[in-house]
Amino acid sequence: MTLRPGQKIVSNEYVGQAYLAIALKKPGDGRGRKYKVWADYYSQIFRGGIIEPHVICLEISVAAHTWSRTARRHRNITETRQKLLNKGVFHIARMAAFLWRGSDALNQGDTVLQTQITTLREAPETLNPHFDEALNRLETLISANPDFASDIDASLKSALFDTSITRALHTPVN
Repeated sequence: MTLRPGQKIVSNEYVGQAYLAIALKKPGDGRGRKYKVWADYYSQIFRGGIIEPHVICLEISVAAHTWSRTARRHRNITETRQKLLNKGVFHIARMAAFLWRGSDALNQGDTVLQTQITTLREAPETLNPHFDEALNRLETLISANPDFASDIDASLKSALFDTSITRALHTPVN
């Protein structure tokens, strides 16, 4: 197979993880329970229809992983931030997607979604301020809850933490 310039090969599993984390709002499962892509959520992830929502989730996830590699190199980074940058990238991607797009919905129509895909491909750094904000918000969520703070690794796998992220995103910031 010959790829055209700009084409990428990405596993269905990674696309499923990104979609599970961002579109289905389950970053804990996307990160730590890849098997759920093929079991519990297969029909929701791979239901057919347009592919643009999958591409958006993929592009945001790839950009988040790239951003996190750079962010990990900053000096004087807190232990919480380090754990989030190492193990919470799908959580960061989920939050940044909402912050950038202003919504969890991925049904705006082909034209809007294609425009967003073009932006993500041509200027993925557009998301960097949203990744920074997501990291800050995640750190705040963890710090505000002693249960989350006592075991960050377990929190990142928790459905309760996923729900807390959604609640925080849909609560106006003063």
